[in-house]
Amino acid sequence: MMLAGFTSEAACLSSVRCAFYSKSFGRVTGKSSAGAPIKYSATSQLGVSRHVRRRERGGRLLTRSMFEDQEIKDTKPSEVPDLVAEVTPDAELPSGVLFQAFSGANIVRVVQIPEDAEVGLAGARILLLDHTNNIHSIYKPGGDVLWGAYWDVLAAFPPLLPAEGVLGWYGLGAGTAPRAVKHHWPDREMRGWELDSQVVAAARAHMGLDDLEAALPPLKVFESDIFDADAVVEGGFAGLVVDLFAFGKLLPELKEATTWRGFQSRLATGGRIMINLGGGEDPSLEAEALETLKAIREVFQPVYLKTMEGMSANQIAIAGGEPIDFASWKANLPEKMGPSSLDWVHFDN
Repeated sequence: MMLAGFTSEAACLSSVRCAFYSKSFGRVTGKSSAGAPIKYSATSQLGVSRHVRRRERGGRLLTRSMFEDQEIKDTKPSEVPDLVAEVTPDAELPSGVLFQAFSGANIVRVVQIPEDAEVGLAGARILLLDHTNNIHSIYKPGGDVLWGAYWDVLAAFPPLLPAEGVLGWYGLGAGTAPRAVKHHWPDREMRGWELDSQVVAAARAHMGLDDLEAALPPLKVFESDIFDADAVVEGGFAGLVVDLFAFGKLLPELKEATTWRGFQSRLATGGRIMINLGGGEDPSLEAEALETLKAIREVFQPVYLKTMEGMSANQIAIAGGEPIDFASWKANLPEKMGPSSLDWVHFDN
C-alpha cells in the first residue's frame, strides 16, 4: 500500500513504472496500481505496502498451511521462488539479506539495497513480509526519513493534535513514520503496537527501532493485539494512527462501527484518528475501503479523505476533532511535508 515516488530520476515520480538493476538481486521494478503494494523481488515487481498480519480473533493462530492455501495457491512458483521455502535457524542467508525468520503466516526479511542502486532507495534497508515481498518499512541509517510516500502523510499528523499527549501507532512495522515524527517533533510521546515479535526483532536489529526506543522520550513498543483492552494509554491518545491489514485486505473489524466507537473511546479530548485505507485496482479492495469509511462516518464527524497519486496511490482518512484548518496545518509542517496537507476532501457518503 505505498510509494508516491522516489526522489530521483530513476524513481519515476509521475510515471507508472520504474526499474533498476542490482548486483545481488537482479531486476527490481516499481509499479503504480492505485495503491497496489510496492514490492521488492529479484523476479517480480517492487511496490510499497504496509500490511499487519495478526492472529485471527478467538485466539486461533494463522498457520503455514492456511497461508499456503489462501495466498500461494494461485501464485506461479517462478514468481516467488525462495520465499515459500522453509526458513530454518541454520539456513544460509541470501546475499543482501540481513535477517530472515518464519513467524506464523509471515516470512520476515530485512534486505539491504546496494549503495550503487540507481533509485531513491539506494543504501536503504527494507522490511519485507510474506510471499508477496511487500515493503512494510524503509530505513536508511543516518539518511532520509521522508520517502515521498504514504508514510510521510502519517508522519505529518502532529500539528493536528493537542500539544500534549501520546501519539499511538496501531500497526507499527519497523517504525518508518514514527521515525519521521521523532525527527521533526522530537518531544512528542509515542507508543506503538506490533503483533509479530519477529517483525519487532528484525526492526530492533536492523531497522533502527532500538534507537527510537532509546530516545527521549522513547517510542514504547508493545508486542500485542491492538484489540486487547490494554492497548490504551492513560488519559487517552492525542492521536491514533490505524494501519491494519491481513492478507492484503483491511481487517474485517474495521468495517464495523463498533470498532471505531471503541477506538473513539481511547482518544483524549480533541484527539484525532488517521487511517491508512490502502488502495488498488481490485474492485473488492475499493469496496472494502468504502465500507470502512462508512463505518468511520457513523462514529466520527467530520471525516476527511485524501487519495494519493503516483507510486503511492493510497487513500488516507482523518477523523475526530474540530474541522481542520488546512492552511494552518501546512504552515506548521516542514516544507518537504507540505504536500501532506493538500488535496483533502470531506467524506459525506
